[in-house]
Amino acid sequence: MLFPKRVLILTILLFFMSLTFSAASAGEELSFTTDRPRVEVGVDFNGAAVKFAGRAPEGSQVYVKATGPVRPVNLSKQGKKNFLWLTVESVGVEGMPAFFKVLSSNGFNHLPPDVREATGITGTYDLLMKNARVAVRNEEVKQELVGRDASAYLNALISVNEREGLYGYVEKGIKVHNGEFAGTLYLPANVPYGCINLKVYAVKDGVIVARDSGRIDIGPVGLIRLADQAAEKYSPLYGAASIGVALAAGFAVAQLFKKLNGLLGRQDSFTAGH
Repeated sequence: MLFPKRVLILTILLFFMSLTFSAASAGEELSFTTDRPRVEVGVDFNGAAVKFAGRAPEGSQVYVKATGPVRPVNLSKQGKKNFLWLTVESVGVEGMPAFFKVLSSNGFNHLPPDVREATGITGTYDLLMKNARVAVRNEEVKQELVGRDASAYLNALISVNEREGLYGYVEKGIKVHNGEFAGTLYLPANVPYGCINLKVYAVKDGVIVARDSGRIDIGPVGLIRLADQAAEKYSPLYGAASIGVALAAGFAVAQLFKKLNGLLGRQDSFTAGH
């Protein structure tokens, strides 16, 4: 029995469409999961190791980018005045994430420019600095810094974050075998509260062939949470209590030095400020 010509053509088209769809689905297959969706920060919190794993298209390299909340940061520049090191300038930085780490199964020099632009994974922090703003307050007037002046503060902030384990690029921090990958994202003790967004990319022959995403929520528990809630709900009282503690500590130190001076046969000295 012969099929009508139109039925035969439609059958052939559906067959090739199914093959194309299957190939595309196989090429875009990427699964990703972590061993915990939330990290709880208590009094004895010393950091955490979040393990992740998944499957990627065969022959591809895997990149995981973890980005924390974007919050303003205050920076102070120290300088020497009259033989003393004092704050000579204070600035505010906006647009920089509080946490930024990238792990890869291969390296970062192999990524073509278009993939770097699409993923924000460059091996450096140039794109972060490009989106950041630095401003100095002088007599309540906000003056934005540009060029080398802004770069100096941004590079200093990046150096501090790298030293504290908040920023970093980890080459070959992901193991890939037979299409399966696994790695560990280390969070330091001072990891910021909030959401850390995870972006996962599978790259093959210089092209992004699959992508996925996830998140890790960082939040306080126990006494840390109660203290944060008290600071937010009773901010005036909390501020007054903080000042009281500081004054009490200062009074205790003053009494200690007074006793030491008495034991050493010294008299108290007085200064006046106007």
